[in-house]
Amino acid sequence: RRIQDDKLNITVTVREGESAHIVNCIRNNELDVGIIRTRFHAEDLVTRPLVTEPLMLAVSVHHPLAGKRDIRLSDLAQENFLLHSSTDSNGIREHILEACNVAGFKPRIIYSGNETLPMLLMVEQGIGISFVPQMFERICSGRSLRFIELTQPVLTSQLSLVTVKTHIESAVTTRFLGIVAEVLDSSGKM
Repeated sequence: RRIQDDKLNITVTVREGESAHIVNCIRNNELDVGIIRTRFHAEDLVTRPLVTEPLMLAVSVHHPLAGKRDIRLSDLAQENFLLHSSTDSNGIREHILEACNVAGFKPRIIYSGNETLPMLLMVEQGIGISFVPQMFERICSGRSLRFIELTQPVLTSQLSLVTVKTHIESAVTTRFLGIVAEVLDSSGKM
């Protein structure tokens, strides 16, 4: 929005995809900057954290756990899990699977998908439970969903800007990254 308001001559083209695809596009010079939600670290990339937020348990308002304020991951061992797919071994799915392993159980995964909103519609219908970044609590307000804080362990998700170290940054890319930093700094998110 700031780019439009300041009438800057910067064109922002948005492409959606899994983090691995976005990173490949950056490495192949198809994109200057990527925004990914993974725990991704590579020697050839510069990762700038944008937002770190808790992962929340999502359940239907009719689910027996819907009345809880918080929950331990170990309490979910008998539930049907709806999880994000992952191609890069660094996403929300792997974070959840690793935490379940530490909690002493292997989750029963009945669905894997790429998109969060269709997955939450299935949760709303009582098909299973899922885990989403806290921002979805606002996005899905008014739906028949309940978002519950995980307390043991506390799991987080990070949204990051990614560029390639070895690429020469254009003036436009530098300006874009500066605007993002200013906006986040002024909103208290950095």
